[in-house]
Amino acid sequence: MMDKQPIIETANNFDAVNEHIDNLAIRQRDLLNFQRLSKFRNLVISVAILLIALSVAYFIYSYATRLPTLSPIGEVSSIDDVLSRAKGDRRSDTSMDADSAANKVSVDFTVFTTIKLGDDKDIVTGWRYNPSNLEVPNREYCYYNLTVADNKQEVINLAEKNQGEAIVWAANLSSEMQRAGEENCRFYK
Repeated sequence: MMDKQPIIETANNFDAVNEHIDNLAIRQRDLLNFQRLSKFRNLVISVAILLIALSVAYFIYSYATRLPTLSPIGEVSSIDDVLSRAKGDRRSDTSMDADSAANKVSVDFTVFTTIKLGDDKDIVTGWRYNPSNLEVPNREYCYYNLTVADNKQEVINLAEKNQGEAIVWAANLSSEMQRAGEENCRFYK
């Protein structure tokens, strides 16, 4: 028979090591999830900032490319709309009698330039355009605008000019008003 060798059995308990490894795995998974959430949060914040910047840029661009004016029927429209109407690109109004001179509508518009001389003083120049000639104003005028008590305004006419004519200065202007007008009224060429 064979010699029987004694069998030696060793019992080891690795429960504490296994628990530690499991805890490390859970901690590593939590850390990875936190990093993913942090990256996602940063991405959302970046996209939000980009959208806000694009919105502000669009607002500035759209505001700068339109000049609000009052159209003949009282609607606020852009300067391009007014120019196209002035050149004759209008929809026909069937309620108007075409033969009646009293019902004809003239589309003129005025461009104002304001120069501030102080908190309560302005000099305003107006260029009035006729639809038949949108290149050169047909009438120009300049006035002194003074804000007095209770935000009431006093207007003093300084000068006017019709197309192709010389500037006509208002009579009885003080030398100070005349000088202010000559320096600040912005007549077309």
